[in-house]
Amino acid sequence: MHLASLPATVAVMFATLLQENPAAPTGAPTGAPPASGAAAKPSGLFGGDMLVPLLLFVVIFYFLMWRPQAKERKTRAAMLAALKKGDRVLLTCGLVGEIAALTEQEVLIRFDDKDQRRLRFKRYAIHSALVGDDPPAKEDDGASAKS
Repeated sequence: MHLASLPATVAVMFATLLQENPAAPTGAPTGAPPASGAAAKPSGLFGGDMLVPLLLFVVIFYFLMWRPQAKERKTRAAMLAALKKGDRVLLTCGLVGEIAALTEQEVLIRFDDKDQRRLRFKRYAIHSALVGDDPPAKEDDGASAKS
């Protein structure tokens, strides 16, 4: 992540956290000599108290957010690459159809066996490939409701 991609106010706040505390005095307090054996406590974002929680937060964020999303992206990319003509797919809009033709970026989908009209969609509009040879659910024409 680059500071240039953040909004200006967030970038300024982040930059000031990375610096040492500007309000802390730079010299020794007046009237007292500096302690010879005691080191000054580091300040700023990466000072002693903040380093461990920050690293813990990054590790938790990695395992809860980045890693599962990367696995999902790989699975989706493999599914989109494995599509072929004749596969039944579910689109993100909820339509179910059969792939009539494929290109690198687009697919032609046929939705009805009786009607040969096809619609063109981008590949990313495919939500999932439907497995199995189950025919689509038949529409209820009202005949079964009278029984």
